[in-house]
Amino acid sequence: VSSFTESLEKDLGTVPTYCKERADVMDKFLGSSSESVKEETNDEGTKKTTTKEQSTKSNGAESHRKEAVLAIDIQYYTVAKNTMQKVMTAYLSIIDFVVKNKDKIEMPKGSSGGSGYSSMY
Repeated sequence: VSSFTESLEKDLGTVPTYCKERADVMDKFLGSSSESVKEETNDEGTKKTTTKEQSTKSNGAESHRKEAVLAIDIQYYTVAKNTMQKVMTAYLSIIDFVVKNKDKIEMPKGSSGGSGYSSMY
């Protein structure tokens, strides 16, 4: 069970890297955006101006970016699928162990109910 636990912890540790990698590729794919807020104060009051800028890149690399996003999604889907299979294997192993040792679990001292033969000598 401990080997399953270590393996699952390692696999589940990759979830944050998936989010980061996908976000990086999506930022490159969608382009960058920025927002700036400018405040001016005069005799009449405060005036706020919000400016949003979004730049898109159209240099023919869009299909490569789509492929990169797809590759990351497929890679981490495979990791998630394998992790789920490990979880199912561990779960079935535990159930098998419990079923095989049902008698010992229900009656740890055996069917006689007491301790076995003991002699002082």
